[in-house]
Amino acid sequence: DCTRVILLGNEDGDYINANYVNMEIPNGKINRYIAAQGPLATTVKDFWRMVQQESSHLIVMLTTVMERGRVKCHQYWPACDETLDMGDNFSVKCISENADCTGSVVDRSVIMTDGKTGETRTIQHMQYLAWPGKAYLKANEFLLI
Repeated sequence: DCTRVILLGNEDGDYINANYVNMEIPNGKINRYIAAQGPLATTVKDFWRMVQQESSHLIVMLTTVMERGRVKCHQYWPACDETLDMGDNFSVKCISENADCTGSVVDRSVIMTDGKTGETRTIQHMQYLAWPGKAYLKANEFLLI
């Protein structure tokens, strides 16, 4: 409970399946991340509100949408050149999508817009398609920076 992300100002409640992670690196600096479960179709708006609330600029997705015939994560971002409208003048638009030469990583740029606050922010979305879904790894986790 002491590391969980609390959604502020959310009329549907303050819970999201996400926690703060602080990792000290050898030079004494602290890298700060958020580890979150991939959103369900019903929690996409909460996920993007968390991204906004926490001023995140990078999302690292460590799973595919489908794995072994099972849905691992809802596709919470729009297709390239399309916009995901979440109401309340809040939207996310994918402006680019490029796979690396091996097909194991897709790099996307999305623009998040909040009409209430006037904020517009570009967010990098890196999806690792070849990440192994091993028993020791929860393959539907995200790291936000």
